[in-house]
Amino acid sequence: MPGYTELRSLGGGGFGEVVLATHDASGNPVAIKYLHSDLLCDPEQVAAFRAEAWTLAGLDSPYVVRLYEYVAGPAGAAIVMELVDGVALAKILEQQGKTTPEAALVVLYGSLLGLAAAHAKGVVHRDYKPANVLVDGRGASKLTDFGIAALAGGRPLAASTLRYMPPEQFEGAAATPAADVYAATVTFYQCLVGRVPFDGYTTDELYDKHKSAEVPMDPVPSRCARSSPGAWPRTRGTGRLTRDAWPPSCATRPPTAMARTGRIAAGPTWPRPPSCCSRCSGHQERPRRSGAPPSRTPR
Repeated sequence: MPGYTELRSLGGGGFGEVVLATHDASGNPVAIKYLHSDLLCDPEQVAAFRAEAWTLAGLDSPYVVRLYEYVAGPAGAAIVMELVDGVALAKILEQQGKTTPEAALVVLYGSLLGLAAAHAKGVVHRDYKPANVLVDGRGASKLTDFGIAALAGGRPLAASTLRYMPPEQFEGAAATPAADVYAATVTFYQCLVGRVPFDGYTTDELYDKHKSAEVPMDPVPSRCARSSPGAWPRTRGTGRLTRDAWPPSCATRPPTAMARTGRIAAGPTWPRPPSCCSRCSGHQERPRRSGAPPSRTPR
C-alpha cells in the first residue's frame, strides 16, 4: 500500500490478513488488515469491512486498538491500525495453560474497559474471546477485531465464535451489551480452568449447552467462586447478567462479577477508574496521541 512498507505477516482469518508495516513518513510501526481479495467482489463483505473501520474511528479509548486510516480502491481495501507489541491471550493460554484469578483479571482488565468504551458508544462487540484480547509485555490488554460488531438494539446475522456465544445470539436476538458480558465471563472461566465451560461438535449441541446446561463449577478455584456469590448462574441466558451487571442508568461499566472478584482477589492493588456514579466503573481516560499516521477517519 502506498505510504507504507510491509515487513511480514502477523496472521489472518476468514476475512482478511494482518501484516506488520512501517509508516514511511513517520517510521512508526503499524498493523494493516487487508480484506481477502476473493471477498472484494462481495458488496456485503466490503460494506462490513468498511463498517469495522467506522466503528474503530468512533472509539477513542486507550483500551481499544486505534484506527489510523481506512483505504479502499479497485485493488483492495485495508484498515491501518495501531500495532500492539504483544500477543493474543489465546496464544498465552495455549502455551501456558490456566492462570490464577489475580493474573486473569489483571490481563483482562484493559480489554474489559475496551468493551465498556464500546458500550458507551452504543456498540456491541459480539466476538469477545481470547484471540481478540491483545496483551503487551507489561500484561496490559487491548480489545481488537470489531469485524462483526453491531449497534445495540440492531438485529445482525447470528455470527460469532460458538464456544463464547450467548444463546440470544444463536437465536438472532437484538444485540445488547449483555452478550459481551457473557462472552467475557466465558473467557474469564477459560483463564481460570484452562478450557471453556461448554464445547461440542455441532451448532445445535453448543446452543443447547449455552441455553440450559449447568456450568461446571468444580474446576473453578474455590476462593474465586466464593468471592462472587451469585455471579455464576447455574443456567445460561444473559437475562440475569443483564439485570445484575448492566443497570440502565450506566452502560459504561465492565462486568460486575469480574470487577468485584478482582477487587477481592487483588485488594487495594486492583485499579479503579474515577467513579461517575455509585455503580459505575467510571469514565475512560482519553489516549495520548503519538506520532501516528495522520488520519483517523475512514475515507
